[in-house]
Amino acid sequence: MHCNLHAPAFSEEANLLTLPVRSSDYWNILEYCRHLGFSNRNGRDRFWLARVRLRAGKYRQTRLGRVKLYHPGGLDYDEAVDRARAWFVTPEVQQIASEPYDVGTNVTLRYVKKTDGFTVGDAMRDYAEWKRVAAAKTHFETNRSLINHHIVSRIGDVRMADFHGRLFTEFFVTAKPCRNGSLRLCPSLGARAAGIGPRCSVDAAGLRQTLCEARKDRCSWL
Repeated sequence: MHCNLHAPAFSEEANLLTLPVRSSDYWNILEYCRHLGFSNRNGRDRFWLARVRLRAGKYRQTRLGRVKLYHPGGLDYDEAVDRARAWFVTPEVQQIASEPYDVGTNVTLRYVKKTDGFTVGDAMRDYAEWKRVAAAKTHFETNRSLINHHIVSRIGDVRMADFHGRLFTEFFVTAKPCRNGSLRLCPSLGARAAGIGPRCSVDAAGLRQTLCEARKDRCSWL
């Protein structure tokens, strides 16, 4: 679930030498929604990449050039950053890219750990970290605010080992009376805070995976 955006800093050449061959690329964050990449897929050719998050929710990337450390005449780190930033502001990219925002922006949850063991609050930090790198700025900030207000404040101290199906149902589903006297199950405020609803199935899946990974079981109860 988590994007690998925490490779060692590319600005240090010694760090590039430690990155082994692999089929997926390595990424550093320049700004949220703007990334510089390093590709080492065959052990022979190393390339600099740039990537932006799109408003549609996916990514678009481009190859900037070969890495000078391995290829004479290639780009060093500063040249790669300059070329990436030049690509970010091209009209065709700006038309489709999410708005960037600085790494220094406050992206934390208001959760103070008071309980031993791994808690729902700890899991929400993992979830928020994923959304921070994967979501557009406005969507992330909305999720963070709702999680702070509705989830962390109410069940943040519940240990994941004790987070069972009944508690999940009680928190994430509320029963609303219908005119004919029956009950209709609806997403509660907690569920909507997590993005669970008819229009937010991707967020619901992400939250479910976060909780399942935290439980370290198959989560058949979710």
